[in-house]
Amino acid sequence: MTQKYVENPMVAWTEPKVVGECAGCGGDIIRGEDVYDSHLGLIHSRPECCMDFIANSSLCRVAGE
Repeated sequence: MTQKYVENPMVAWTEPKVVGECAGCGGDIIRGEDVYDSHLGLIHSRPECCMDFIANSSLCRVAGE
């Protein structure tokens, strides 16, 4: 087993808890992160994840046509 470097030895390092997958970027959502909760899934609150989510879950049309 490899030992992980911990800056403060008085603080135990624990593996982050993955609570879901982003419906925008497909990456892990870690407990405590800011997310949008949609009926289609969780989305990171980062703008690029929101844009990916919209691009992947909607149709692009020309307005008025």
